[in-house]
Amino acid sequence: MLIFTASKNAPKEVDIRALQFEEKDRLERLQYPRTNGPQPAQRTFTTVNTYCGYWTFSGTQLIFSPQYRNDRQGKLLFGEDSAALILAPSSPMDSEHRIDIAYHTIDSVVLGHQSDPTITFALLYAPKLFELPNVTDKFANVGLARTSQPRQLPKTRLESLDAHHSQVARTCWVYRVMLDHSQKISIVSNLLKANRKVLSHVSMTTNCEKNTVPFATQLSTLENALQTQSVPFTVKFQVHRLSTNGCT
Repeated sequence: MLIFTASKNAPKEVDIRALQFEEKDRLERLQYPRTNGPQPAQRTFTTVNTYCGYWTFSGTQLIFSPQYRNDRQGKLLFGEDSAALILAPSSPMDSEHRIDIAYHTIDSVVLGHQSDPTITFALLYAPKLFELPNVTDKFANVGLARTSQPRQLPKTRLESLDAHHSQVARTCWVYRVMLDHSQKISIVSNLLKANRKVLSHVSMTTNCEKNTVPFATQLSTLENALQTQSVPFTVKFQVHRLSTNGCT
């Protein structure tokens, strides 16, 4: 049992005002919730297509020459040590694919402008490619029973995304993604500026022109020429190595 009695000392005016202010602040927080601290920066961006190719020039104009195009939508995520591009399945029975680009493998990054929201990564090494199987959905489609906790299968390492990509994946290490126009390319620029693991980037408009002769055909022509010409083996080896050691 609690018994309350009036204090002999009257409350101070400043104490009463402090209690009134605290109560008013508490009610305002309940009515208008506040966020604690600054909002985290956006790190995930919607993409509409992906290209693989190489940089070239038309006179003094820098040109991107695509040798492969994938029109699957995806999500580009910027992490602490790498960027990952998740490509949606092309059909309900297919799997997602992932392209991992470690920051230390990036040679340069070129950003387009808001009217052309592209991000082009020129790499020193080929990116890591994975298949992310969605076994749960596949079982549902064929009517097989599922447990409440489906087993999570590991991702599968791939050499290429598909047969077309396999023709250039070994040699073309420039990857370009087109962002959805609702995404702000300026946010990507700020992310790259804040990340010390990424080399400085440039923002400029670069045209996209596909070579009339596919790169795979050019390589095949070169290999045939090296086999038929009476060129010393050391020269053949160096030329072949230079032409197949990644085009940036």
